[in-house]
Amino acid sequence: MEEKSKISELRKEVLTAAREAYRLKLMAGTSGNLSAWDAASGCLVITPSGYAYDLMEEEDLVVMDLDGQVREGFRKPSSEWRMHAAIYRSLPRIGAVVHTHST
Repeated sequence: MEEKSKISELRKEVLTAAREAYRLKLMAGTSGNLSAWDAASGCLVITPSGYAYDLMEEEDLVVMDLDGQVREGFRKPSSEWRMHAAIYRSLPRIGAVVHTHST
């Protein structure tokens, strides 16, 4: 799979999972964050900081590397991006992180 199409697929998956987690009330308001990792490109796709899950679209997600450099997106990444990056560095087999602040 090409890098762009892999990132596009990850955007869809993260958005779907974020909406479902919100629908299931696993997150209150804009708390919590989700990401997915693409080792081939060295990038993760993460939900933005402080943005409502019920309004979120694919273009609202942020694509960044593990050092915090934003590669795609116009929103600020989740403030928890460092935690997500640390998990991907430490556990290379992990493909996604869901961090909820359940009600």
